[in-house]
Amino acid sequence: MIIVCGIASESPIARVTAALDDLGLPYTVLHQRRFADLPFEIDVTSTGIHGQLGVNGATVDCADVTGIYARLMDWHHLPELRDAGEAVEQRCQSWHTALSMWIDLAPGCVMNRAAAMASNLSKPYQAQLIQNAGFRVPETLVTNDPELVHGFRARHGEPVYP
Repeated sequence: MIIVCGIASESPIARVTAALDDLGLPYTVLHQRRFADLPFEIDVTSTGIHGQLGVNGATVDCADVTGIYARLMDWHHLPELRDAGEAVEQRCQSWHTALSMWIDLAPGCVMNRAAAMASNLSKPYQAQLIQNAGFRVPETLVTNDPELVHGFRARHGEPVYP
């Protein structure tokens, strides 16, 4: 069983599920925006990861999962949390914490583990990694000083706006 985690209507998730359909592979989607309807329990012990998740009225044992594709958005920005109250926010946070823990620890093929994607949050760091791999990278400036920005843009032939 493959688990696809994210917003079901987003095109990358839709493309993954379409490919899985074409291949005839069993999968289920954990639609992130429906966290309140998707019970998830996980227990990490010295004998391994044990748990189960509820999807569409069925229960999937974590041990039966052979692959995970994760494309989760920051749960703080889910529209379901607007004016939802502290209890719903707590449930959402707990659900995402358990899910993230499982994704990071799960055996098998996992696409987009959090640790592997950490550099996505820093474009300057990614540029350094790319440069260290031998690729040319354009000069980059990271600053909050407007004068440095104006000077950088002027050196690179870009218009400078007041």
